[in-house]
Amino acid sequence: MTRQGLVLLLRICWVFIILWCELGAFSWSLRDCDWPDTSLRSVRSFATPEHILIIADPQVLDHRSYPERGKVLTRLSQFVVDWNLRKNWRVTRKLNPDAVVFLGDMMDGGRVDMPVSEYESYFRRFQSIFKLPRTVPAYYLAGNHDIDLGESETFSKMARERFWTHFGPLNQQFTAGNHTLILIDAPSLVNEDRQRMEVGMSYDQWTRTPGGSAEFVRSRLTIDQCHRSNLASATVDRYKNGAVLFTHIPLHRPDGSSCGPLRERGTIRRGAGLGYQNTLSEPASRFLLDRVQPILIFSGDDHDYCEYNHTLVPYDGSSSDRTAVREVTVKSFSMAMGVRRPGFQLLSLAASKKSKHASAIYGQTVADRPCLLPDQLGIYISVYIPLLVLSLFILLVASIVHRRYSSPTQSATHRRSNSFPHRNSDDVREDEVEAYLLPTIREPNGPRAHPQHNQQDVSVTFSVGGQRRRVRVPCLGRLMRPSVSRSGQKGLVGTFIQDVADVAWPPLLLFTLLAVWMFR
Repeated sequence: MTRQGLVLLLRICWVFIILWCELGAFSWSLRDCDWPDTSLRSVRSFATPEHILIIADPQVLDHRSYPERGKVLTRLSQFVVDWNLRKNWRVTRKLNPDAVVFLGDMMDGGRVDMPVSEYESYFRRFQSIFKLPRTVPAYYLAGNHDIDLGESETFSKMARERFWTHFGPLNQQFTAGNHTLILIDAPSLVNEDRQRMEVGMSYDQWTRTPGGSAEFVRSRLTIDQCHRSNLASATVDRYKNGAVLFTHIPLHRPDGSSCGPLRERGTIRRGAGLGYQNTLSEPASRFLLDRVQPILIFSGDDHDYCEYNHTLVPYDGSSSDRTAVREVTVKSFSMAMGVRRPGFQLLSLAASKKSKHASAIYGQTVADRPCLLPDQLGIYISVYIPLLVLSLFILLVASIVHRRYSSPTQSATHRRSNSFPHRNSDDVREDEVEAYLLPTIREPNGPRAHPQHNQQDVSVTFSVGGQRRRVRVPCLGRLMRPSVSRSGQKGLVGTFIQDVADVAWPPLLLFTLLAVWMFR
């Protein structure tokens, strides 16, 4: 194969690989990802299920995310992660959800004290990534990167107000598929729980913070009591098929509890520090389970996938039955959160078609499933870098072979003899030494320079005892000769660089066009 053919082949390979890695791999990763409607029992007896897309911890980066990195590397990190989020979202939104729930930590530095203009610009970045049709509502939980958890001088005193203004209420609920979806402000519940523990009171004894998470959960209990006693209004009928609880921070579980086979490594363990707490305390978790009585729980914060079954006890003590309620900790949607395969969760909710008020058990009306996205870091490390090294090696070998077996061009470079023709060695001028150190050239309108013995040799002229002497240094010419001589002939380095440029420009142009398209 000729050098030109090899360059063309490498171009084509790079173009197809970039198209696959930047577009095809993301679509292919979701080839088997679909709404779990078939898991609903007796699907035909239900109305059309409603579909909820659950996204956890996108944590859009800012310049504070990696303080140890320089400005250039920080900007590069932001670009790469933003691009990954856009690619993930481009394929995910094709699932056409009826609603989207974000499990918190929308922006990595959302809680930080910053000027209003900077926060607005930061928020617009988030919006530009997660674009949704106006007909699809989005609901947002507060995460510990969105509002304060604990106290720090770096946390903004306006963090909660900013969240409310830009994302919505800290605690809220809405209805989908005849189920109630309850969104809890977990960081605030942690702050309240720490205050409760300081005074040594139980949740029943403690006076709850007005407008806080505990008070919101307590109001949920009041609605359930009305429902149980058949005193509820028509508004309460929509809670009939049960409640799904959403919390940014996972609920308490014993250390070392298994997270199931879909987790990449380790498990969720208790831990707390400045601005974070890995799990809710056991009393706070029991408070939520007893009051809400959820049929399913979703949490975030941990970044990796986890499934754990909690024991549910009826809050009114009317029964000794113990049931298991499943908590799913959803994978982070970002490549920068310590997981190789980002992901998200699909939730299908169905209401009974025959009787709106008929009882339904878990498994009939609720189904969910995880979906995984490509390993972006693996694409860079296992595909792009090895292919780059292989391409450079192939081009280098091709350049060496070409230089070795190609015939010299006599019209461009001539061989020099050991002496100047028609001139004695004593007649050589000092200013002709330089001509021996460089490849011979032909001036546009001047005489032809004298040929060199070998294109790879260099002759050095010097005086000894009043006589001129000349020494030829083999192979030094290749090192000293520029990549392209004045006659236009290329050296080994020049040939290699030119081939690299010829291969690189089409995939680099494609890469640029894809970036412009994604960031439009």
